[in-house]
Amino acid sequence: MKKSLLLTLITLSVGFANTVVANTVAVWNSEEAIANTNFAKSKITATQKTLAPKQQQIKTYETNLERLQQQYQSADDKQKASIAKQIDTNMKNYEQVSSQIRQTIATSQKEILDKVSPKMQSIMQNLIKQKNIDVLLDNTTETVSFVKAEFDITDDVTHALNQQVK
Repeated sequence: MKKSLLLTLITLSVGFANTVVANTVAVWNSEEAIANTNFAKSKITATQKTLAPKQQQIKTYETNLERLQQQYQSADDKQKASIAKQIDTNMKNYEQVSSQIRQTIATSQKEILDKVSPKMQSIMQNLIKQKNIDVLLDNTTETVSFVKAEFDITDDVTHALNQQVK
């Protein structure tokens, strides 16, 4: 009985010899990690201060547009043409300021990424080594940021496909 149990255990261990088990799976949020840096916080605060007047302009245009639309509803035909022109002007101004805000935000984001990204790779590699990480997942983008080479089964899949697809 002991011999058969030992033989079974040896057979099972040989069967699982090629199985690779990830011992350490880590998760990180790349956007949060970057946004919480002192540099990014400072840049975001400065950008918000810069954009405050433009955001106030947006609110003013929104208020004007609501008022003009109400006036348009109760206006006679003669007044409607004038009000429609004012609505059009306010819409164009609103869109222009909105575009400026989006451009300022995009520029700020690019400046943050340009400053942080070059350092990211070496930091990630150091943390992977320090924490002995086998698999690293980024929950912001739902992607795998790192996998140890022994977990890559691409060659095995290719070999199996070559055997079965002729």
